[in-house]
Amino acid sequence: MSSIMMALEDLKKDAWRRRETDYIMPIWLPFLPTILVVVGIIAMFSSAFVGAFAVIGLIQFFMGIILIFIGAIVGIFVIYKWINRRNDHFKRQHLFLGALLDILKGLSQQKGVNTDVLIAQIERDYREAEVEETEKSAVLWVILQVFLSCLVWFYIAHFLNRDFYKHEVREDRILENCRRVLDALGIPVPAFKRPNPIPKRNTILYILLSLITLGIFSLYWVYTLTRDPNEHFKAHATWEDELIRALEAAITTSTQQ
Repeated sequence: MSSIMMALEDLKKDAWRRRETDYIMPIWLPFLPTILVVVGIIAMFSSAFVGAFAVIGLIQFFMGIILIFIGAIVGIFVIYKWINRRNDHFKRQHLFLGALLDILKGLSQQKGVNTDVLIAQIERDYREAEVEETEKSAVLWVILQVFLSCLVWFYIAHFLNRDFYKHEVREDRILENCRRVLDALGIPVPAFKRPNPIPKRNTILYILLSLITLGIFSLYWVYTLTRDPNEHFKAHATWEDELIRALEAAITTSTQQ
C-alpha cells in the first residue's frame, strides 16, 4: 500500500506544479505588439507633417521607433511563452499520467480486479504522448521567427494548434478509460465533459484567409493560439482535482480497512 501512497503524493505534486507550467496568458497580450507597431508607424509618418527638423516632429519620430521596437520585443516574448508553456504542460502531464498509472495498477492488484485491457489502452496512449509530445526549443523558434518572419510564424501557429488538439483528444481517451478502470474498482468518478474543447483547425485554410484578408484574419488565429491552451489548462484544474479527491478518498478507506 505504501507504493500507492507514494504514487498519490507524486500525483498531487504534479498537479500542484500546474501553477508553474500552465501559464494562462492574458487574451490582450498577443495583440499588444500589433497595437504598438501600428501606433509607432502612425507616429513616424505623422511627424513629417510637423516638420522634419521641428523638435516635436523629431520627438514624435523617435517615439514611433521606440514603440515599434517595444512591439517587436513583446511579440518575441509572446511567441516564446506560447511554445514554452506547451513544453512545460506536456512534460508535467507525462509525469502526472505516469503516477496515475502506478495508482491504477496498484489498486487493481490490491482489489484483485482484472483491468489489464483498460490499463493497456491507457499505457498505449501514454507512450504515444511521450513519443509525439517532444520538446520544441522556444529559443530556436524565436530566432527563426526573427529572421524568417511570417513563414516561420505560420508553422509555429500550425504546430501549436495541432499539438494541443491532438493532446486533448488523446487526453479525453485516457480520462474515459481511467474512469472505466475506477468504476470497475468501485471508485465512482463522474464522466468529465470538457466545457470548451479545442476544435481541429485547418492550417491551409487559415493561411489562405490570412493572406486574402491582408493579415486581418490572422488576428483571429492569434486569439485561438492564446485561448485554446488557456481553456485547456482551466479544464485541467477541474478534472485533476476531482480525480485526486476520488483517489485520495478510496486509498484512505482502503488503508483504514
